[in-house]
Amino acid sequence: MMISPQHLFWARIAAGVFALLIVNQAIGLWRFRRKAAKGMNWPSTKGKIIASNVEPYSTDRETGDTRSSVSISYSYAVNARTYRGDRIGWGKKTVMLTLAAQSLAARYPVGMSVPVFYDPGKPGSALLEPRGQGKSAEMTALVLFLIIFCVIEISLLPLALLGYNPSLPNCMPLFGFFLPLAAFAMATSGIVSYLRLRRIAVASRTWPKAAGKIIAAAVSTVIERNPTDTESTLNRTTKKYRADIQYTYRVGQRDLAAAAITLGWAPLYGLARDAEAVVARYPAGAEVDVYYDPANPELCVLEPNSRGGVLAPLIFAMIFGVGSAIFFWAFATLQFH
Repeated sequence: MMISPQHLFWARIAAGVFALLIVNQAIGLWRFRRKAAKGMNWPSTKGKIIASNVEPYSTDRETGDTRSSVSISYSYAVNARTYRGDRIGWGKKTVMLTLAAQSLAARYPVGMSVPVFYDPGKPGSALLEPRGQGKSAEMTALVLFLIIFCVIEISLLPLALLGYNPSLPNCMPLFGFFLPLAAFAMATSGIVSYLRLRRIAVASRTWPKAAGKIIAAAVSTVIERNPTDTESTLNRTTKKYRADIQYTYRVGQRDLAAAAITLGWAPLYGLARDAEAVVARYPAGAEVDVYYDPANPELCVLEPNSRGGVLAPLIFAMIFGVGSAIFFWAFATLQFH
């Protein structure tokens, strides 16, 4: 079906705008990767934490979960000149669950000596974790937005160039396949995540261990709201329970803190007693063995042999994989009018 000249005009404007966004996002991704690659070889100098704060941001009225940001400041010297920095990793300052923020701040207490990695050409540019998770998180965000812009652009191009949406013989518009393609992409990402976690899980069996201490142990309630089809139906909520464990440990001359019990996704329990059983195994003040990656001591667990969190992405991938197959079958065989 052809569209009107007015709609064609706006379709071309929109296609042009998203084309510019794609180019801008691609350049940003290229620059970020280049900067991160160069930063992996930055020299380091001795620094000192001068401020470490958790700043409250918001509270979810329905679930009660609080979110906070972390503000870390440190001083360091290069060529007899003193500098101050506040970047932890490559990613921008983000808001996270308060428990995660507290765990991050605990890794950098005030007065702690830390290695600071700086740009030799511009010593005022520095960070604490050139290999940290901020790099992958920022990269994921850039790639995700690039994919979204590309999908929208592909949807607009037939309208902008042809003046109509091409379709299959069963009248199914071609852009309708974006839904099953998106499900397939989610399934693929789940498989990739599973393979990565499995590789780490195998390696963790030979990780060294360090003496650690539990500094906090509690059961948190997570309220999940179930979507409803009609306004007349009351919204139903489901309570889940999570074991929140925080611990500290020392590797070499560095004091670290973490909250991961196992690798992979943190489990949610349907019964409070299941989460309480986990907390009972790790009461506050207890001495524990912390297994850490020697190449990246921030990556650690208390139970390296547990597979529950590792399998979660695979289950996620199977659900979206089946959904993708059903969508492909339906769109290819059903008649649309």
